Amino acid sequence: PNPWKNGAYWQDHIPVVQQDEAIGHAVRAGYLYSAMADVAALTDDKNFVKAIDAIWENMVQKKIYVQGSIGAVADGERFGDNYDLPNLTAYNETCAAIANVYWNHRMFLLHGDSKYMDILEKSLYNGLISGVGMDGKSFFYTNAMEIRNNFSHEKMEAERAGWFPCSCCPTNVVRLIPSVP
Repeated sequence: PNPWKNGAYWQDHIPVVQQDEAIGHAVRAGYLYSAMADVAALTDDKNFVKAIDAIWENMVQKKIYVQGSIGAVADGERFGDNYDLPNLTAYNETCAAIANVYWNHRMFLLHGDSKYMDILEKSLYNGLISGVGMDGKSFFYTNAMEIRNNFSHEKMEAERAGWFPCSCCPTNVVRLIPSVP
């Protein structure tokens, strides 16, 4: 049952065309799901279309925060179970929002349905931009949904940082923002 040992954390526990749920590390998942949408679009493979549509529906219906963030669980920076969206310990990595933007862009290119752009915009304007300071030089690695003065969580950030040991968020932000137009 351990997702790190059975492959679910890396989305390789079963072939991707048999998957129907957003699972595992949220950032890697978003990039994998973007690639699945690309393969579906380029090959018209019905198995890829069916799988990526099911995964997307699971994410949108059961695993996304109201402001567009994904990856609720700090332990492994991952998707939780269906409807596992805690406010106080929400992880919501800025990079997961970026991956979600790319994934929804690819889903729009695959299907041409505006619902994908709705999720892209929600994630971009609320899940991602909230992670960037007004100075453009400070970042949240995680984006909490609720902060209390009397609560402390080991993964909770008190303020945005200029740099941190895992520099994926600042570099991904500066890669994505210029590509928005």
